[in-house]
Amino acid sequence: MDTPPTAVQTDALARVPASRSDGLSAEARAAVEAGIPAETRRGYAGDWARFTTWCAGTGR
Repeated sequence: MDTPPTAVQTDALARVPASRSDGLSAEARAAVEAGIPAETRRGYAGDWARFTTWCAGTGR
């Protein structure tokens, strides 16, 4: 018996953390943030800007 797509999506969403810092102490969160180089942050920001522009242009 196949699982309906909505059930699969709901199950998958329940397993994905709301944010990457859920459950981390303030110190651990700061260490994670400090470990992301500035160039990587700039790259992510550019990727996000292009993605959101694409979404807006395609009505998504």
